[in-house]
Amino acid sequence: MLIRRRRSIESPPPVIDCARLLLYAVNDSDVSYTGRLSLHVGIPPDMKQVGELPGIVILRPYNEPEDFLIGFCDDAWAVQGIVATNSLEQAKQKAASYYAGIESKWLESPYSEGEIREYLVREYDVDPDTEWWAD
Repeated sequence: MLIRRRRSIESPPPVIDCARLLLYAVNDSDVSYTGRLSLHVGIPPDMKQVGELPGIVILRPYNEPEDFLIGFCDDAWAVQGIVATNSLEQAKQKAASYYAGIESKWLESPYSEGEIREYLVREYDVDPDTEWWAD
């Protein structure tokens, strides 16, 4: 599958699949997909391999805050596959093994605590002061 290399896509939302956005990067012309990612998603026998995608995010799940997730996203920031790691540094290193050159592309989440709270209320219809992810 050929990925159109765009210089920029819109910023991802502050929360993706019940996980808080920490960092994100765009797979642009300065980044090379290495093909080292061996990630399959789906239910057998309908499994599909996750290949090169335009967006990469590092997330912190609300229900497992000790984990760091690498999300491989389409151009609308919908996650197509996830790899779990134990630390932010490990997530960055693994992402770099899948996408050479991504190291210099990471951008911090642009959202304030207030914006994240508003997003959770508006999009998830939850009270951010509760353990809404446990329900």
